[in-house]
Amino acid sequence: MLVVMIVSATIFNLGTSAAIDQLDAIYFTVTTMATVGYGDVNLLNEPDWVKVYDIFLMATSAVLIGIFLAILTEGLVTTRIDQALGRFPRPTRDHVIVCGLGQAGTQVLVRLHQADVPCIGIERSPDASGLVTARALEIPVVIGDARSPGTLEDLHLDRARALMALTTDDLANIQCALKGRELNPELRVVLRCFDQQLAERLDHTIDLDLTRSVADLAAPPFAAALLGRELGEPLPVSNMPLRLLETTIPAESPLVGRTVREAEAEGGLRFLHCGGRWRPRTNLELAAGGGDRGGGHARGV
Repeated sequence: MLVVMIVSATIFNLGTSAAIDQLDAIYFTVTTMATVGYGDVNLLNEPDWVKVYDIFLMATSAVLIGIFLAILTEGLVTTRIDQALGRFPRPTRDHVIVCGLGQAGTQVLVRLHQADVPCIGIERSPDASGLVTARALEIPVVIGDARSPGTLEDLHLDRARALMALTTDDLANIQCALKGRELNPELRVVLRCFDQQLAERLDHTIDLDLTRSVADLAAPPFAAALLGRELGEPLPVSNMPLRLLETTIPAESPLVGRTVREAEAEGGLRFLHCGGRWRPRTNLELAAGGGDRGGGHARGV
């Protein structure tokens, strides 16, 4: 439309007998295209070819304005309809694809959103509880099976940051992860697995970045809550979630009076810091609550 305006203004500026100056030519062009002109400036006494061009300009401007309004209206209406139906713009680069919007998948979406990481969900069931949360956070969701041909391809998998298979079906998660790795060999894949033995076998037989046993991850928080103990920060190594804990040894602890070597051998512990130093010596005798022999403040896994 801008090109048509420039060409028309040039023609009216140079082709009329009245020699309309440049500003008046622009003004005349705009009023002609907007169909509000011919009150002060007109082509009544101008050459026929200028009048023919003016007719062409009016017809062209009517079409261009109609197209512009149609595109604008479609954009506004489509955006409102998509928002009402829970359809939001899909990320195309450096995003995370989450397969399965159960409790785990929904929490992952929430955490990704809080971290400002672009993400998109895939869910087979239109009645999944996670769809409500995703719609509230304006996270796009595809209703379909990630294993079906074309589902992952349409989500720009080649430019995605990671694929997370988090459904409640181990077999579906494995198939989804393998499909993603087939389409993008460099893709980072996170696989949720309920069977601990299966997770360990996957770590050794399939080239996946990360597999996690739900039972192993859930056991420490339940045990800590049951015993009323503080839960340490998770430190996942392969499929074994270790816990990094900083604590003061209580006076009634069976560790009091034992050496670091004995405590590590009997308790399945690894002391990282104790007695005011990192990597404490193995013959250091442990004391309660900051005692003289070894200090009671310890960090370990």
